[in-house]
Amino acid sequence: MAKSDPKKSKPRRPRLVSAVPVPAANRLSVARGDERFEFRDRLPLLPLRDVVVFPYMTIPLLVGRLPSINAIEKAVASDRMLFVTAQKRSEIADPSHQELYRVGTVVRVLQLFRLPDGTLRVLVEGLCRVRADRFFWSADHYTVKVDLLPDEGGAGPEVEALVRNVMGLFNDYVHLNRRVPDEVLLTASNIHESTTLAHTLSAHLLLKVAQKQALLEAASVPDRLKRLSQAMTSELEILKLERKIEGQVRSQVHKNQKEFYLNEQLKAIRKELGHQNEFSNELDDLATGIKRARMPREVLAKAMRELDRLAKMSFMSPEATVVRNYLDWLVALPWSKATRDRGDIAAVERILDEDHYGLRKVKERIVEYLAVLKLTSKNRGPILCFVGPPGVGKTSLGKSIARALGRRFVRVALGGVRDEAEIRGHRRTYIGSLPGRILQNLRKAGTKNPVFLLDEVDKLGADFRGDPAAALLEVLDPEQNHTFNDHYLEVDFDLSQVMFVCTANSLYGIPPALIDRMEIIRLPGYLETEKIEIGRSFLVPKQIEAAGLASGDLKIGMPTLKAIVNRYTREAGVRNLEREIASLCRKLAKKKAAGELKGRVTVTPDDLDRYLGPTRYLESQIELKSRIGVANGLAWTEVGGDVLTIEVSILPGKGELLLTGKLGDVMRESGQAAMTYTRSRAAQLGLDKWFYRDVDIHVHIPEGASPKDGPSAGITMCTAVVSALTGVPTRADVAMTGEITLRGAVLPVGGLNEKAVAARRAGIKTVLIPRDNAKDLAEIPEEVREDLEFLLIENMDQVLEKALDRPGSAAHPVTRPRLFTPGPVEIPARILRALSQVPPHHRTEVFRATFKRVSESMRELHQTQGEMFLIGASGTGAMEAAVVNLMSPAQKALVIVGGKFGERWMNLLAAYGVPFEKIDVEWGRAVDPAEVERALSRMPGITAVFSTHSETSTGAIHDIEAIARITRPRGVRLVVDAITSIGIHPFPQDAWGVDIVVCGSQKGLMIPPGLASVSVAPFAANAIENDGLPRFYFDLRKMRKSAPLGETPWTPPVSLVLALEEALAMIAEEGLDNVHLRHKRLAHSIRAGAQALGFKLFAANPSHALTALYPPEGIEASAVVKRLRDVHGIVVAGGQDHLKGKIFRIGHMGCYDLGDVFTMIGALEECVGALGHPAKGGTEAAHHAWASA
Repeated sequence: MAKSDPKKSKPRRPRLVSAVPVPAANRLSVARGDERFEFRDRLPLLPLRDVVVFPYMTIPLLVGRLPSINAIEKAVASDRMLFVTAQKRSEIADPSHQELYRVGTVVRVLQLFRLPDGTLRVLVEGLCRVRADRFFWSADHYTVKVDLLPDEGGAGPEVEALVRNVMGLFNDYVHLNRRVPDEVLLTASNIHESTTLAHTLSAHLLLKVAQKQALLEAASVPDRLKRLSQAMTSELEILKLERKIEGQVRSQVHKNQKEFYLNEQLKAIRKELGHQNEFSNELDDLATGIKRARMPREVLAKAMRELDRLAKMSFMSPEATVVRNYLDWLVALPWSKATRDRGDIAAVERILDEDHYGLRKVKERIVEYLAVLKLTSKNRGPILCFVGPPGVGKTSLGKSIARALGRRFVRVALGGVRDEAEIRGHRRTYIGSLPGRILQNLRKAGTKNPVFLLDEVDKLGADFRGDPAAALLEVLDPEQNHTFNDHYLEVDFDLSQVMFVCTANSLYGIPPALIDRMEIIRLPGYLETEKIEIGRSFLVPKQIEAAGLASGDLKIGMPTLKAIVNRYTREAGVRNLEREIASLCRKLAKKKAAGELKGRVTVTPDDLDRYLGPTRYLESQIELKSRIGVANGLAWTEVGGDVLTIEVSILPGKGELLLTGKLGDVMRESGQAAMTYTRSRAAQLGLDKWFYRDVDIHVHIPEGASPKDGPSAGITMCTAVVSALTGVPTRADVAMTGEITLRGAVLPVGGLNEKAVAARRAGIKTVLIPRDNAKDLAEIPEEVREDLEFLLIENMDQVLEKALDRPGSAAHPVTRPRLFTPGPVEIPARILRALSQVPPHHRTEVFRATFKRVSESMRELHQTQGEMFLIGASGTGAMEAAVVNLMSPAQKALVIVGGKFGERWMNLLAAYGVPFEKIDVEWGRAVDPAEVERALSRMPGITAVFSTHSETSTGAIHDIEAIARITRPRGVRLVVDAITSIGIHPFPQDAWGVDIVVCGSQKGLMIPPGLASVSVAPFAANAIENDGLPRFYFDLRKMRKSAPLGETPWTPPVSLVLALEEALAMIAEEGLDNVHLRHKRLAHSIRAGAQALGFKLFAANPSHALTALYPPEGIEASAVVKRLRDVHGIVVAGGQDHLKGKIFRIGHMGCYDLGDVFTMIGALEECVGALGHPAKGGTEAAHHAWASA
């Protein structure tokens, strides 16, 4: 073998060498300059490893394998000629002919040296290139038959150019590569023959075997020169990079050497000055500290190994600093230091009571731990987790536990921690690495059994640096934390004696595996009495001292503390309470500092506005009245429980469910489930089964900036939706919580303790909870349970029964609903019977006779000899008929506008393009006839005046008789809307001179809406022949032709005509004058009774048909309307337009009597009392007015 394998090996037959007899050899000849060399074509074989020999190359080889030694000896014994070639794989010890390159070099042995170990050192010279045709095994060595490979194309311009290029590259190569001596460049420069130059350069390049073999096998000189150029170009790039890197490294090394030299000089100077060896002293201090630390055996062994390493290092070595810091941490940790727990259980209880009020469950758990420790002497610390809203004392409770036990206290804030290394530490390979926060704080505590508070454990984060919560699993697991391994220390530390206390606002941010390792203790929000006691016993003395006041300077009594709690704070804890007390103390401190404080100051509740500003919160968050589409829900939040008001509005639409208020996905799904349940129960709820097709349902939860989620609002949403759809209000003093299913089942929820505290704080009286939450009632404070009524419910039917304030419930029995609206009015039983009879066909003689009788009776009621037209329409239809039959665009009208129905005349005229002027009258007042006269004088082109008689929207009545006296002499037509006055007020049409009167059926005529009349006086008969406006259904000319026959041009409302006949008969029986007198009495008695209760009249000239009232001061009109409807079953009307919410209107036209007056006044009396303004004497005043009217 070649120089890379000097070991000997036993000769053996090669694996793939021909075994045929060796043929006779031929002679080959090769010339080189003036010399000629002859040799046989069968030569001994010398395989080479990691070496390629080129012609003209002289190289020493170290040969150690026995077949190779025998081959060399055979060659030396004959003509000193050998065939050498490289192995394809250098790791093979005995290569076969397939593992050798076929192209090699014939070499001449120049020198031979035998070394003591039997190997040979051979100096050979390359002669020419040959190719091996066949391999043979000759007894004890290899032989091979070869053929010469001539070098072609050694001259010409191309070769000359290649030679120059190669020489230039070789010159750079030699200058950059220190392993190639400069003499080689000189030798190469003196070679003028291209073949020789190519071989010489190839031999001196430091290339891999495969690359050199490719150069050797190149068929021609130009090809070899090109390959050389490519190889050297690549090598030059690498050499330049090496030189650059070498320069950078050299600069750094020089810098380090300089620092080392200067430090050594400094050490020598200090030694000459007599300074002690600081490094030796530091090692001695570390060794002493290690012994005193009383580490466990494994840790001690680790520390001593590191100390030994440090002693062998240079004082200024960077690694020495790392090791010193590591040893400092090992020495500083409390491996064996512990405090002794307080054994007096009574003393522990006393200390806990001194520091915190209440918190019975937490205190019991601490005392239990001490009792177990005292009996077993096994000091395995519990892992507690306090969960509750901010400000309830979770962190301060940890300090109190430490003080009670006599232990050190350390706190780690985990909020926002995202790096696992914050818990486990960084490995020492990092610059500036440290142990994690656990061991850092144990070092700070100085003992191995402190009370260790992990604050805000639910605020841990996680990112690419790891999950700190997962790292805490080992810390908080009693089965693992006795061998806690920090990444920095890399040794076990026993945490089993540490009492870990965690705090969290909620469990939602804590992984389940971590929750499993902790004992969860919930701290609900404080009750009002607890806050007052905490303020008196803890906060007031603390803030008096903090403000620099003496204990006798300020007194804050229990009523004052209660006022601060209720009027200035709204929280689960006591942080804001402490801030308000601190603010009050600072105000007194300012006075004392200024010398203005004279004696002791006692702060009363009345003084709080002066010290703390206006009241911030009302006594109760809930409304005192029932509301439609609104329900109270209970929610759990990170700051405790809260009362959520869920609102629902029903809008015209296409069946969409809108959910707003920044709701999460779970809460949205609860809303959809509530809607599905409502649809499935439509029939039982009195709703049309397709009710949702034409409406949009908007569910909103206020405080839209706050995110909300969870399933517990399901039954509250459903209750609000049902209330909005049915118009049944919900009870204001009821709150609820529970998850709803599609079948209406109510499932249990969490956070009941916090929700109950919030309900009590908000003034709720009754709480609906799922029956499966009955087990949680025991956890609710007894004081809360006493103040709240908890109703267990299983399904939505039970929820609706308890939550909806139905008028027909046992609390509010209503035998029947009563209509006191200014139209439609209640229908008498006689008329209902007439409506129920089978109607005749409208083209029969029976109906024609009835129609003629009714028309005649209507003329008598209107006191006119003119024509009476009955139209199947509402009163507005009759108004439109009057406009289109009387007016034209060429004419001009005057409209008296004193309410909504005066505006309706104006709107009808505008719709048909009839020009008009108007007289605006203040709502609630009658028009001054003189104003009408002035307007007609000022505008001579007016052909008709349009007015109402009794304005339904205001309750005022106009003097139509006086107006008619103005219009008749001028030839101006007078058209009057008497819908709310016919059958109520006297209205002699012909005698007053009113041209056209319109009327409706649903008011003084006492029948359902749908039938209207137009009465045309005899002196206005020709007025309706006007062709000025288009009309079809309302064409009175067609009706005039049909009337003598007892018919109408179109199908009439037959049943309403029969009902009208019965109504007119009732009026005739009572007598028209008596009917008018009864309505006068009704109006006077209603107004007298209402005024006695504190109501005020709205109309200055009130009509006998209705009464418009202002409610007593402090009561909203809508509240009266709602309570009359919800509690008494009485339906009245609210104000219209700008009067909406300011007034309400009571209708008393039709078949009402004194009993109805007493019913209304009695109901009004109850309402004002319930709404906070009790009053008496209403019925007495009403009765007196009836008698005297």
